[in-house]
Parts: sequence; C-alpha cells; structure tokens
Amino acid sequence: MMLGGINIKVDNLLNALKSIPQENLKELAVVSRNGKIIKGKIELIATYKIERYEIDEALSFIGANFEDLGYNFGIITINVKDINKISKIPGIDEIELPRTIYFDEANYDYKALSNDNESNSIIGFITSGISYNHPEFIDDKGESKLDYIYDLSQKGKMWDKNDINKALKSQNPMKILHHRDDLGYGNFMVKNVLKNTRGKRPIIMVKVTPGKNIVHTKSTLIMKGIKYLIDKKGELKKQLIIYSAFNDKYNFSYKDSLFSQYIDMIIEKEGIKFILEKQSNTDKVYFKRGKINKFQSIPFHIRPRKGNVTLQLHKEFLNNYILEIVNPLGKTSGLIELSKGYTDGYIGENKYHIYDTGPKSYNINGEIIISIVLNEDVIDEGQWKLNIVCKDEYRGIYALSFV
Repeated sequence: MMLGGINIKVDNLLNALKSIPQENLKELAVVSRNGKIIKGKIELIATYKIERYEIDEALSFIGANFEDLGYNFGIITINVKDINKISKIPGIDEIELPRTIYFDEANYDYKALSNDNESNSIIGFITSGISYNHPEFIDDKGESKLDYIYDLSQKGKMWDKNDINKALKSQNPMKILHHRDDLGYGNFMVKNVLKNTRGKRPIIMVKVTPGKNIVHTKSTLIMKGIKYLIDKKGELKKQLIIYSAFNDKYNFSYKDSLFSQYIDMIIEKEGIKFILEKQSNTDKVYFKRGKINKFQSIPFHIRPRKGNVTLQLHKEFLNNYILEIVNPLGKTSGLIELSKGYTDGYIGENKYHIYDTGPKSYNINGEIIISIVLNEDVIDEGQWKLNIVCKDEYRGIYALSFV
C-alpha cells in the first residue's frame, strides 16, 4: 500500500492496525454509502487485480462491503475486528487509510472554461454544497440554474432540477429540500464560474463537507464524488470539468497516495479537467511539512504580539509523538506525552494548552492543537522550536501550520 508516499505491503499495514488498542480503532467510525455513521467499521481505499465480481464475492464472504470507483479502485468497508482477513484476498494489490482533506476558499482560473465547447460540457463542483435558493442561482423564470445536487453529508441524497424547482416554488424551500452551503465555498465558486461562462451548461454540485463550519472531509468522500460526476458524464454524454475547493498545500499526505493516483487516472482516462486553486489563503500562514524523523526539530518565529499563538500539528494515524516546546531563551515545556485529550503546562512565563483530538469520523488522523498563551509583560519574541520524537519505526508525514 501507499501511506504518506512510502510503499508498504498490505500485511504491514494490517499488522500496524492490529497493534492499535481495539478501543482506539473503534473510534474510527466511517460514513457509509448512504451517509450514516457506522460504529466499529473502518474504510480502506484499495486497488485490485481481479474481476469486480470476484472481489465482491471475496469481501462479502468476510462480511465486508466494496464500493467500486472504476479503473480497479474501490473502497472497502469492514468490521475493525476483521481487518486481518483482508490479507486472505489475493486480488487486492494496495490499500490505504482515508486521508483528511482540508478546504480553502481561493482564487481559481475561471477563464479555463472559455476555450471549451460551451454546449458540450458539464461543470461539476466538489465542495461545501450550495445555497440553491440564493437569487444568484435562480434564472429570470424563477427556476434553478443547477441541474443536480448530490449531498454525501446527508445520507447520500440526490436531487435533480425538478426537485430543486419544486422546492423553490414552495413557501419554505428548506423544508422541501434541506441543503445549504454553511461555509460559503460552494457559493463562491459557482457564482464566479457562472460569471465567466457563456451559454447554458449542466451544473452539478457535490457536497462532501460533513457539517456546519467544518472545513475538512475525507479522501474517500471526494473519490465518491468524483465517481458520481464520472457517471453523470457517461449518462449525459458530455465532457466534464471539475472544480474543487480542497487545498493540497494543507493536504500533506496528498502526493504519492492512492487518492492522488485515482485523480490522475480519472483525468487521463476520462479526459476531464480538474481545477484546483492557483493562490490560496494558506500563503498567509506559516507552513512546514515533510517526512518525520525519529527526532524532528521545527523552528518557528513569533513576532511581538498580544494574545495567543495557535499551532495545528497534523500527523498520520499510525504515528505517535512526544512533544517539547522550547522558547527563545531556551526554557522548555519538558517532554509531553500525547494522549487523546487535554494537557497544559508552562514554558517560562508563558502557558501552553495542548488538545489532541484523536481520530474522528471525518478526520482519521485527527489533529493536535497547541496554544501558547503569551504573557503581556514578558513576550518571548524570537525563534521558538517544536521538538518531536516519533516513537514508531514507521515514519509518516507531518504538517505544522499557524497564522
């Protein structure tokens, strides 16, 4: 399999998962095809070398579900206690845990559409949904400019133009069709694309963010969204352009993963355009990422300021860290053993708070939030360091960011 750009055999991943306490694995609830949370199950992205019906039969025999994504890619949903049985299926080539994918409002090359056949392409969006009842998405006849909405965050619901128009004509549209963009990314993208296109094209919105104010999703949901758009491409017999709000600068594990391989495969085989942002708000934040070493020292600079400094540290699910924070005067927090939950302490005159979220249903890796509360009288301006000790033989990918 591939995890963080490193080739790992299927058995090695399974052995690593088996070494994790069952109570931790049970927290890896997954979202099923119809959007429901399923406790005690885990998702795996897989590539396979046997016939589709053969993998269906083999996985069904061990109580697992398989969702085919095309081109020998698929998503396996299996009981945590049965993960070791995957190794008994010879046709599975590689497997990968889902990745946490972050979203960001950004600047897009909207004019990329101008050279395309105006009447022979579908515009697909994979983002945070759309507020379909906003006036900008309704034409002069009072009908929707959207053709389909596919909501993976809401039991996999699908609506076509007739459903949307029926809701718009009602006194309470949200009661008829409950779907909105809580973050604004989808509204932002569709509004700008409509301004930069001529002629009428089918517009499809795929929502993959799980809820209000949540700016991340899972790679598996994006892959399901891509598969849905590819199916619509075949059904409507038109070309496809996909806009997505996920930002691969934050997605420290995007490169060299099965997730990225799937996107590259779809672009090549289906001849689609996949448009991501050119410039991102993440350019305004400190950001560092790379392969973790046994000991990693990451410097970061704090300028004169009041209040707190908040750092977000992302690691791969299979890695366990010990942290140490060192201020410019050489004063240290001491070694901090991470465990799911909250811990605090002092670095000289400054207090720190650390919250390790642990794995979540939409964020398998979780994140570590480090807040340094700066003392107003003693501001330790200068070069700080975050030291990380990785306790595992496997060396995954880390990412650190703060505003």
